[in-house]
This record gives sequence, C-alpha cells and structure tokens, in this order.
Amino acid sequence: MSALYTGPTEMSLGFAETRSRFFRVVFLARREPRSSKAKRIHAPAQTRETSPKYCGARAKPTVTIDYPRLPLHTCRMANAYLLKTEPSEYSFADLQKDKKTVWDGVHNPVALRNLVAMKPGDKLIIYETGDSKSAVGTASVVAVKDPNPKNPQIEISAGTPLTRSVSLAEIKANKLFVSSPLVRMGRLSVVPLTAEQFKFLAG
Repeated sequence: MSALYTGPTEMSLGFAETRSRFFRVVFLARREPRSSKAKRIHAPAQTRETSPKYCGARAKPTVTIDYPRLPLHTCRMANAYLLKTEPSEYSFADLQKDKKTVWDGVHNPVALRNLVAMKPGDKLIIYETGDSKSAVGTASVVAVKDPNPKNPQIEISAGTPLTRSVSLAEIKANKLFVSSPLVRMGRLSVVPLTAEQFKFLAG
C-alpha cells in the first residue's frame, strides 16, 4: 500500500492494490468530507477491477465476478415422505417381496406435487390404511421413471419393517404432527415429513 500526494486537502487513503489469483482490484480514494453533514451523505469508496495486463486507475476496466466454488462432494440433503397404501391392494409385504416397484396411480393434486418433488435417495415411510391405519415399514426412492406432473412414476426400493408399528392414534397424540398434513389432511396419500417426524416413525 502506498499513499498519494496530499495537498491542502488530506487524503485518508490515496491508492491501494489488492492482487488475487485472477484479477487486480484497485480502490480509488475519496477526499475526507469537511463537515459532519457531508460525512453522513458521503458515498462509500468505489471499486474498479482491471485485468492483469493493465495497471493503475486509468486502465481500461473490466468486470470480473468470482463466484465461490462448492466442494465436489456437496449434495442435497435427502427429504422424507410417508406413502399410504391399501394393504388389500398392495401391502408392505408385497413391496418386500418385489424389492422394487414403481409408485404411481396418485390423483390428488397435493399428493401429486409431493410425489413430483421426490428425488433419488429420499427416505420413505410406508403407511397401511384400511383396518391397519399404521406406519409399518421403510423404503427409499431409487429413481424417477417419469417426472410428468400429471402422472409421475417414482421407483422405490423396500427397506425394513418397523420394529413396532406406529398407529394413527399415536401419531395424532404426538405434538410433532400437530400441523402435519398426515393429521390435517386424512385423505392425502403422499405426505412430506420433517427429519424429526421420520425419526419418530422409523424408530
């Protein structure tokens, strides 16, 4: 850092250069305001970026934006959902037997949006309706076969049975589900879960 010539009016900072790997940033100093009012309205110092082959404030400026780079291992955190199924049509035992299946046939607009939002790696809780009315097992999203928002086809893989089935009555009694669509929208077949809700159901 070096100071420019200071005449009758003093300069707080005349000239400074900051070098980086890609470009040089030149800070242009401003004169100190003479009054406290001027200090309040005085604009902040401007910055000018110049390419490495130019030097000084009079060089032809270029605009350079250096965006931060994320590590290669950075990835999206998995979401969690609850899928309802009628055991007389397709039970969790059937899913275990098949190992994988394509989850389709959803018609409710809200459930469709939740289904479309699924990505490979998302965690699932399988909930059986009918007489059971309880969460019985886990699964995970393997692939998105068809992202069509009107008829999405999501391939899921069977997980493990829950050590203990969690009934709808237990879910309603837990404060974690007070505002959950699982309680407020009983007919919703695809329900998003928070991490705490998934942990409670999965055990």
